[in-house]
Amino acid sequence: MAERADFAVILPAAGRASRFGSDKLARGIAGRSVLEHSIRAFIDRPDVAIVVIACGEDRPLPEALTPHPKLARCRGGEHRARSVLNGLRRLDELAVAAEYVAVHDAARPAVSQELIDRVFTAARREGAAVPGVAVTDTIKLVESGRVRQTLPRLELVAVQTPQAMRRDWLVEAFASWPGALAEVTDDVQLLEAAGKAVAVVEGEARNVKVTRGEDLEVLKRLLRPNKL
Repeated sequence: MAERADFAVILPAAGRASRFGSDKLARGIAGRSVLEHSIRAFIDRPDVAIVVIACGEDRPLPEALTPHPKLARCRGGEHRARSVLNGLRRLDELAVAAEYVAVHDAARPAVSQELIDRVFTAARREGAAVPGVAVTDTIKLVESGRVRQTLPRLELVAVQTPQAMRRDWLVEAFASWPGALAEVTDDVQLLEAAGKAVAVVEGEARNVKVTRGEDLEVLKRLLRPNKL
């Protein structure tokens, strides 16, 4: 029996990349843009019904993928959460029946199929899942330039994407979020506030997010053609 296409994927791609200094999603790695690598990680998976790019009207989508029947776009928001919410509304407009939603940073082009498998499997089982990697540095809580507290490292993980969850949970969490959407920096933050449990699966070091110029050099090594 064919695998169900029960996931819709939203890629927020409307950020200004202020820390990077230029359009990082358009930068080329191994013959493809960062954005194209991220799209290709999901679009041909049999469990993915659609990939929605939330971006500005002036952002061209990769030419090689624009005819793809599973690729759609929607208007990006002024911040991440608004882009994700616009993506959810686009799914309704297109009558996409996927039971789960996965949100992935468009600037994480090296995500592996194995990591996506782990996250999707856990989301189906638990309702929501994120990948996390162990924190190796000591983390301090700082206020006004002074250390206030040392946080217990064994209880901390650095969270990556894709973050996957039941679609109805995410819709309900947006509706019940008590604060401004600009305060939401992480998709499952909404679920946490709504009292939903979120499973954590093992992330991976290669799932680098492009933030600085040196990140591109790391990704060029990871995404060399003989590494694909």
